[in-house]
Amino acid sequence: MDGAIPVPADILLEISLLLSATDRIAASGVCREWRRVCLAFPQLLWSRVSWRGQRSDSLAFLLHRALLARTLHLTVTLHSGLLLNRGEFFAVIAVIRRHIWHIVTLNVHIMDAGHTSAAGMWFIDRLWTPAPLLEEFSLMFDVAGGELRPPGYLFDRNAPRLQRLDFNASVFLPHGLPAALAAVTHLQSTACLHSLFEVLPVLPRLQHAHITSGSLEGDDAAKLFPGHLASLTIIFPEYAQGALSLLRFFSCAHIRFLRISFYFGLLQDLDACGLPGGTIIRHLSISSPFAHKRMLMRCTGDESAVVELERVPCSEQWPETLFAHVSEVIINDDVYWVLPMTLSTCSAITVCVSAPPVAGDEENAHRIFDRPRLDLPPMLASLVQEQGEIV
Repeated sequence: MDGAIPVPADILLEISLLLSATDRIAASGVCREWRRVCLAFPQLLWSRVSWRGQRSDSLAFLLHRALLARTLHLTVTLHSGLLLNRGEFFAVIAVIRRHIWHIVTLNVHIMDAGHTSAAGMWFIDRLWTPAPLLEEFSLMFDVAGGELRPPGYLFDRNAPRLQRLDFNASVFLPHGLPAALAAVTHLQSTACLHSLFEVLPVLPRLQHAHITSGSLEGDDAAKLFPGHLASLTIIFPEYAQGALSLLRFFSCAHIRFLRISFYFGLLQDLDACGLPGGTIIRHLSISSPFAHKRMLMRCTGDESAVVELERVPCSEQWPETLFAHVSEVIINDDVYWVLPMTLSTCSAITVCVSAPPVAGDEENAHRIFDRPRLDLPPMLASLVQEQGEIV
């Protein structure tokens, strides 16, 4: 158009960065300048592709454009319309398989199919080509649960950089560990006990595990976890059954950071099996992020090993033996619990008040001192801080 002012290339690039991969394809056809910008910065514009279509040819075109970038981070969402057309569904898998050689992260979401449908097994069974650059593989379903059984030929037994797995299903390995998973260091999974006891011991390099379980029913582990974990997160249902056997399974794992969501009986189970990793609690920090109904307990051992207990009710009875070695307590905000607690070795307490008292609400502002719920016989020092200032 005569008299039109050309848009600077850097502004076109900023606009392109805001577009989805599909919209970027359309923008590159507007004019020569748009096309030049869309092709001139491949690592910025084409290294991350998200696709949620119905036809394999549209995905093939996107991934062909993504060849301009050196590496590819691919997210694919498969809806029910595509799942019902089995031929097209298999064609989509074939397109991904042709490009797996330069994919760094592969995130697949299978929607409208319940938990771990046949589509999930069809997908993972057809990933039989090498993935030399793949570092992260995620296969998620709209409903957690069910089973996945990765085949021994997964990624043609060649994924030397694959370190992260994320499945919201239980993983079973009836034919042993696929060679492509031998380098995995991070596992996030929704799993049953039987699956955990089978899979976790055979991952030789596992360092970080994040486990969510809706059901923990099953037999006790025949042996303890043989490795060493840097971090472990376990999300239990509130009324968990079989949780004690899982804690015993990890009791010798020398875990540096342990996070557990509260379930009724958790503190007693920890007392019964010993803290996973053998952590002896020296420092106890208590905060109340969800008003006064739930608390977060952060316990630290001699060598900075940390245990976090989330969503602990204020009315929970705390076993004294679990905190027999605590020497220092930090209380954040105005935590107020119902049951008393005796810390026979604690000599120092710090109270941190994050907000100044509200005018006319002096009773609530000081209620932590109205009814002492901590018994600290050897206490030598106490400190109250308000917004970081000593008061």
